[in-house]
Amino acid sequence: MEKNRRFLRFYDKDEYEELVPESDEKKQRPFPLFQKAYDEKKPLIDLIPPEKFEIGKKSFLDVINRRMSRRNYTEGSLTLEELSFLLWCTQ
Repeated sequence: MEKNRRFLRFYDKDEYEELVPESDEKKQRPFPLFQKAYDEKKPLIDLIPPEKFEIGKKSFLDVINRRMSRRNYTEGSLTLEELSFLLWCTQ
């Protein structure tokens, strides 16, 4: 296997422990909060429901076939629809 292709295979327990010798669990670090605190005085913003999405209408196979990796980050914000779609896809 090529040197730079190790990410394509699964590690057994011993190999993994060599790479990551001490987990957060072993270090007894606390779990992150499930929900961040927020200012209750601020207004809540309703997300766009999935049936009203204008984005995300392509077939999965079409999306995969046209996929390209891009790492060109911007300072721009997501639109409310993009955020709604992202949260819906990952929930």
